[in-house]
Amino acid sequence: MRFFNRIGTSWSHVFGSYMDVVKTAHGTEVKGDVFVDDFEDGVAMLHEMVQKAKEDAGGDTKWKFEAVPLEEFNFTIEDVFIAFLRWSGVDSSDEDEVEACPLRGGVNKKNITPINVSKAFRRLTAYATWMDEQKAVLLDPPLTLESVKTTKDLLYSRVAHDDCGRVVWWLDLAQTNFKAIKHVPHSEILRFFVWLSHLVMTDKSAQENGIIFLDCMDKVSFYSYMTMLPYQLGITIDKFMIGVTPLKTKLVVFLKRPLWFDVGFGLLSVFLPSRMKKRVEQPGPDQASIEGIVGIKNIPVGFDSFNGTLAVDLIAKHEEKSRKGGKK
Repeated sequence: MRFFNRIGTSWSHVFGSYMDVVKTAHGTEVKGDVFVDDFEDGVAMLHEMVQKAKEDAGGDTKWKFEAVPLEEFNFTIEDVFIAFLRWSGVDSSDEDEVEACPLRGGVNKKNITPINVSKAFRRLTAYATWMDEQKAVLLDPPLTLESVKTTKDLLYSRVAHDDCGRVVWWLDLAQTNFKAIKHVPHSEILRFFVWLSHLVMTDKSAQENGIIFLDCMDKVSFYSYMTMLPYQLGITIDKFMIGVTPLKTKLVVFLKRPLWFDVGFGLLSVFLPSRMKKRVEQPGPDQASIEGIVGIKNIPVGFDSFNGTLAVDLIAKHEEKSRKGGKK
């Protein structure tokens, strides 16, 4: 516990902040919510809700969506609305997930009607608010891959589809330059995670099938892990990724966990909602365990000591298209 005092916080505060973020992951259905049966009606209704919110709020700038990197990902505001409508659809049951995808974690329900437009609007409001609060950071300069390259090169992050069409966000902490990243301005780290989140968020397959976070923690110390990002910055990023973006997490996977992590997660898991706990996987360190989650031939080249064969991920593809002046 003394460690948390040294970094200017406390265990109870860190735990409480994280639990507050986790509670926002799925959103809620409220009595009186409005439902529609197709995306066209849903988009039209979201436009009406946004317009009314603009009129009610007067000078509120968040509904201008100024900081949303639409051009970078060849997206329109209607595409953004559809992403939130997909997120708000009926959740899949365990049976639906297994039938649609044999890999662990399953996929989102394919038939998501009826679509809860009110729930989508509440999430969209959280997104618009967060992006507006951070727009000074996100607009100077505009968010592009080139503008976040420094941070990208310090983190081993790969983003790729698996056999079920889910997007897997691979993070190899053993290949993360902890020493150098501490000297990167906090704003630049935030920009990178927001850019990468939008790369995933604008991927139709991720919207339809869900996402997986897969972290390899081999040889990472407790101190390095806890100080990789300043506490408040970490919470800000978690809030954005878990409680703001329109993506459904199917699994969070922790590989090659050190003892300190197993002890800490064991304590934390007591308080996690059962729905969250079933989304956490802690597989063995062998190749077969990973292939049972993402399928064969989907492990990136250079990821830890695994025999990865995936040479070009979604980041590299985006980079190549940007270099050629193409669209995503």
